[in-house]
Amino acid sequence: MKPSLVAGLCLLALAGTGRAVAPSSFAAGIAAGQRHDYGTAITLLTIALGRADLPAHQKAAALYERGVAYCETAQYNDAIADLSGAIRLEAGRAASWRERAKAYAGEGLFDQAIADETRAIKLAPNDPSLYAERALLDFDRNRGPDAIADLTASIGLAPRDANLRYLRGHTFRVTGEPARAVEDYSRALELDPGRRDAREERVAAYEDLGEYGKALDDLKAELRRIDDVQVRFLIGVAQWYLGRYSDAAASFAGLLRRAPQSGNFVLWFAIAKTGLGDRSFDELAQSAKAIDYRIWPGPIIALYLEKLTLTQLLALASTGTPQALVLQRCDVDFFVGEWELRPHPATAKALFRQAASACPPDFVLRHAASFELTRMH
Repeated sequence: MKPSLVAGLCLLALAGTGRAVAPSSFAAGIAAGQRHDYGTAITLLTIALGRADLPAHQKAAALYERGVAYCETAQYNDAIADLSGAIRLEAGRAASWRERAKAYAGEGLFDQAIADETRAIKLAPNDPSLYAERALLDFDRNRGPDAIADLTASIGLAPRDANLRYLRGHTFRVTGEPARAVEDYSRALELDPGRRDAREERVAAYEDLGEYGKALDDLKAELRRIDDVQVRFLIGVAQWYLGRYSDAAASFAGLLRRAPQSGNFVLWFAIAKTGLGDRSFDELAQSAKAIDYRIWPGPIIALYLEKLTLTQLLALASTGTPQALVLQRCDVDFFVGEWELRPHPATAKALFRQAASACPPDFVLRHAASFELTRMH
């Protein structure tokens, strides 16, 4: 964000000059930037900066505002050049260091970005957003403890900011401290009960702790707030974790009535039924009537129904974009692991290990595979 103080000072300076062309381009450029018309802002401020009679304090402000406009339009190198110029003219303005940090981050120059945020913090030590911004940069650099320290400082300055609590909770969870994550998510929800992201991540943190009953309670509370398919799906998964297979099967069956073409719901319905000892798959065949076995994850359902061999499935899972290959392999490892769990537990364990390490970090199947591994010990 661009502080309104900058524009106020600039317009104040404008009132005190008798020169018409440069100040009018300058003021109009500032106004264009404030209404997020960045292309116009860049054009007008370039005209203003081309005037030899532009006062030095207005030049610093124009470079800053044009640098912001360049940054907002992803022209990061130009932004860095302008903001560096603004800093040379007025090194004591925290906003210029902060904006240049954003431009450096846009170029992937995270160390330079962190250094600029640090300078901004020295100039404005009571601004909680600066610590939060540096925390996000630390997080991107896998510096979890530094990110937590900055978020803690930010929370100290703004203790009623729900977003800061959420961000620190997320950092705690990702760095392997789910209990502390739960504390922060809970505080975020006290401050802003409508924060769905905090509730969903608290569910994940409870699951990391093995507290599936609390996760289920959270999900049911969210469902009372808003009837959402994803929440209903996560309720079914939580019921499965708790060994409440009849409830889980009923949840997934309900979802299939809403979305009969969802192969994911069909597969979860199948493993809930296998939890009940039903491997006949008669109900699975009924639930899969609307499924196109050629469209992923249809081939896995075809395997369950013995319409496809494992060799054929693996061949199909090996085609697609790099991102699709990761997700398809994850599906294969988990759901084939479930297929093999009772007849060939050693094979299932190997597949679950693969899913637990190779599935994307926040993917439901990664945690489900880890759960199965824990249960098999």
